Amino acid sequence: MTRITATVVVLLLMTGCASAPSASTTTDYDKNVDFSKFTTYGFAPGKIIEQPDYESIDRQRLEERIRAAVVAEMEVRGLDYVTDSPQLLVTYTAGAQQKADLVRIAPTYTGHDYDAPGAWRPAGWYAQTEEQFWSKQYIEGTLLLDIYDTQTKQAVWKSYTKVQIMSDEVQRNRAPEVIAGALKGFPPKR
Repeated sequence: MTRITATVVVLLLMTGCASAPSASTTTDYDKNVDFSKFTTYGFAPGKIIEQPDYESIDRQRLEERIRAAVVAEMEVRGLDYVTDSPQLLVTYTAGAQQKADLVRIAPTYTGHDYDAPGAWRPAGWYAQTEEQFWSKQYIEGTLLLDIYDTQTKQAVWKSYTKVQIMSDEVQRNRAPEVIAGALKGFPPKR
C-alpha cells in the first residue's frame, strides 16, 4: 500500500469523480427547538483528524472549502453569516482513513466460453467454477457537522457523512455536495 501524500490527504473528504458513489449522510436534530427563530450563524473552530502515518495536510485549504460550502448552503436557507454574537455556531470534525472491503465474485460459467450478458467482474478477475473474492481498497472520508444554539449552548443539529473515494478517481472539490447532504432538511419545519 502506498503512502498518501499531503496533497491527496487535504482533498480526501472533498474529492471524487462523477462516477463516485454518493455520500451517505445521517442527520439528527432537537425536535423541541423552533428553528424559525434563528437568523444568524457563525463558525466555531473545526477539527481535522490526521492519521499518524500521513504527511501533514493543508488545513487552511480544507477549512476554506468546508466553510465556503456551509456559507453557500446557509445563505440559500436565509441565514446570515456574522462574526459578532451569532445565534448558531457551526463546527465540524473531518478526517479520512484507508479502507478495504472483500467483494464476492460468484461463478459466471454459462456453458460457453464467454460471460452471460450483463455479467460484471473487475478487470482481470473472474470466477469460473467456485466463489472468489477480490479486495477493493479505497479511502473513506468522514465529516461530522454540528450546529449549536449559542444561547442554550446545546447542539440543535448533527450530521455524519461518509464519502467513499477510490484511488484512481479524478479529483474534484466535493465540499458543496457533502455539505448540501449534511444540511439537507435544515432548518426542519415544525
